[in-house]
Amino acid sequence: MEAHGIVVTRSPSAVAGVDAFSHFQGNRPVVVLGPQEKDAARSRFDAAHELGHLICHPEADPGGSQENQAHAFAAELLMPREHMINILPKRFNLSAYARLKHEWGVSIAALLYRAKKLEVISDAAYRRAVVTMNKDYGRTNEPFPLRSFEKPELLASALELVCSAGHTIEDLASEACISLDDLKSIIGKTADLPNVSIDTSVRHSV
Repeated sequence: MEAHGIVVTRSPSAVAGVDAFSHFQGNRPVVVLGPQEKDAARSRFDAAHELGHLICHPEADPGGSQENQAHAFAAELLMPREHMINILPKRFNLSAYARLKHEWGVSIAALLYRAKKLEVISDAAYRRAVVTMNKDYGRTNEPFPLRSFEKPELLASALELVCSAGHTIEDLASEACISLDDLKSIIGKTADLPNVSIDTSVRHSV
């Protein structure tokens, strides 16, 4: 996404009921993902979902049809039908789904739902698998977590360029009217920035 000009960042803190969101800042598409403590596979699906909105829905109209379309876009992008139709297990086997999770970088929940939508498994088999997963691991904790998140880098690179021209991170926080801590969280990293003055006693309120 960043390679194609989309600015991606993570929210400094979780927002109830919001996994991620996207919009156009002028002509520049922006995607804001949830905090990194979220499951990496789910975060990747969130990113693909928001990409679907940016491509398919230039005029935002939150609701069922657009959400379903963005969900379908993300599913096809991350789990293409032409491949999945032949490799998704026809019976629920946790080991097989765990292997696919790590091979394709998507959650077991997403793989199960994809199997149902592609009619590899029946609705009844899908429901049984979900009940089993929820009973053994709960609704929000999936087994076999992915090893690491993809980390946004575009904003950090832009900040390096700005700071190499003589500006400081405090200058940017003040101009953006946000706290220094929030700016550092949005950027994602500051440890290797050249000539960056980081004074943690400096605070700017919104």
